[in-house]
Amino acid sequence: MIGQIAAGDHIDIYVGVNRVGPNGSQPIIKLLMADMTVLRAPLVGGSGIYTLRASTRQTATLAFAADNGKLWFVLRPPSGAKTVIPSVVSLQTLLLGLKPVR
Repeated sequence: MIGQIAAGDHIDIYVGVNRVGPNGSQPIIKLLMADMTVLRAPLVGGSGIYTLRASTRQTATLAFAADNGKLWFVLRPPSGAKTVIPSVVSLQTLLLGLKPVR
């Protein structure tokens, strides 16, 4: 999203990690933080470093997630967007929740 997210924008951050359970490890994606304010974003061709407005706890959570998973930044609409917290997305939820393609 480099070049598409700019200072002043609001983003949702998703994290992809491997969850360990009784049946082994399974990849999941989950909403980590919603409606985060971007203070600074890289220009096209930049290094990819974003500066976000975050509390100390949010900063620690982001650092842990970045070190142990993969982060996705999703640009929110300019106004009127409501946060809908989705459940965890996994192979099981995708397969069980999909409707047949016609």
